[in-house]
Amino acid sequence: MPRIQKFGGFEKTDGEGFLINERRLELIPPAWAAPVNDAKESYLQALPGKIHSIYLRGSVPLGRAVEGISDVDTFAVAADEIPNEGLSWIHSARENLKQKYSFVSNFEFHLLPLAGLLKSYGYLSYRFTIKNLSVCLYGEDLSARLPRYKPTLSIAWAFHGNIGEVVGNAIKGIESAEDPKRVQALCTWVMKRILRTGFSIFMEEERLYTRDLYFCYEVFSKHYPQKEGEMAQALEWAIRPTFDKGALTAFLKDFGLWVSDTAREKFKASNRK
Repeated sequence: MPRIQKFGGFEKTDGEGFLINERRLELIPPAWAAPVNDAKESYLQALPGKIHSIYLRGSVPLGRAVEGISDVDTFAVAADEIPNEGLSWIHSARENLKQKYSFVSNFEFHLLPLAGLLKSYGYLSYRFTIKNLSVCLYGEDLSARLPRYKPTLSIAWAFHGNIGEVVGNAIKGIESAEDPKRVQALCTWVMKRILRTGFSIFMEEERLYTRDLYFCYEVFSKHYPQKEGEMAQALEWAIRPTFDKGALTAFLKDFGLWVSDTAREKFKASNRK
């Protein structure tokens, strides 16, 4: 059993099984209001007049932020297409905010085009996130324009259909990394993806949805008790990342690729229905 505190839970659903978004601005903990506001202002200062709306997702707008673990995870919708050079500010903004607010694990910034977000299948995961997992910080809240969602395998595929590519890129990145901090960052990133993918292949069957890592581990282990030890290791490394490149790559080439193959078969079976 992993030495990780059981924290979080499953998203609530209504009587028809549709997900209910409980995130609210007023639930943001007082200590987190300043870093959230600074993240919002980073978009507006970098791209004046080009931002349609800004969103905060994750545990912070649920009032469940944990110092040293939780991220300020934001994304913005641009009124028009933004050229690649319009993203050059993100790295410096992230690093400046991490230095200013040391209790925040990381600051996430993403930019999406309005037209693509509303129409393209490739943005289904973000439509789902706006509707169910985010609160609007600025501009028009697009959630009112979006349909309700249930936890289905089509949603799981939208989020995790590329898990094989994720694991492969993580292996390459870890093998080539020279900075231990880079190894640890890749470790946290890929272990979270493995945990959430492992849960996602059962979320339609369980009629549940969560991004909370312990609960992802728990549901996966219920269905694959023979793999509980490996997923417990993924949970441990997601929270307390290692810089042991050999151990990480061996784990990813074994269990990481097994999760990828298993998920791919589940998603294919769903698409054939």
